[in-house]
Amino acid sequence: VFVVHRDYPFELEKMRILALGCPVYEQKESRQAVRARLGLPQDVVILTTLGLLSPWKRIPEIVGRILAQRSPNDRVFLQILTPLPGAEVQAEAAAVQQLASGQPDVLFSTEFRPEKDLLDRVYASDLGVLYHAQNTGSVSAATKQFVSGRTPLVITGSSHASDLQGGVVRVEGFDPADLAEAALSLARDERRRAALREEAEREYARLNMNEVARRLAELLQG
Repeated sequence: VFVVHRDYPFELEKMRILALGCPVYEQKESRQAVRARLGLPQDVVILTTLGLLSPWKRIPEIVGRILAQRSPNDRVFLQILTPLPGAEVQAEAAAVQQLASGQPDVLFSTEFRPEKDLLDRVYASDLGVLYHAQNTGSVSAATKQFVSGRTPLVITGSSHASDLQGGVVRVEGFDPADLAEAALSLARDERRRAALREEAEREYARLNMNEVARRLAELLQG
């Protein structure tokens, strides 16, 4: 058989779909306890974006839109966890650093963090946002961090996240302003975030690597 991570506009006789797995993550601490341990604020909505700082993700523009479009009443702490894949993105990093400079409610880090630390920070967040600027022939590994953390995620309608079924808010098109507004709208809606967390819990049960490995073994034995 030939295993793919998402559906495509064609079918092959031996093609089987098996979603890309998310890291196994079980956290016994409360989110507030994790925030305290990591030095994150307690009484705000934490919005996180992550993944390699690649130009096609337009992270400076997304960060700028969120900062510009939030209202004075939005108590939002923006966590930007974007490691540098190479020297060619120094301009991107400088642009984000300029936006974050002097902003006490923005954490910008280019540190390549151990997976447990990254997942702790995602788990401690109220929601995530990922901007995919185009359709692709693959699927995103960055989205899986939010599935592991059971954290609601705002994304574009890009096929790069087409393997996700629950716990997400999809924004039509690729307008950064629309994505920023959807993220801020969710930041203001605690009830909707709670419902999305329940969806994300079911998504984790479907996508965690233990379950995906079990299904792959069944597929190969069949």
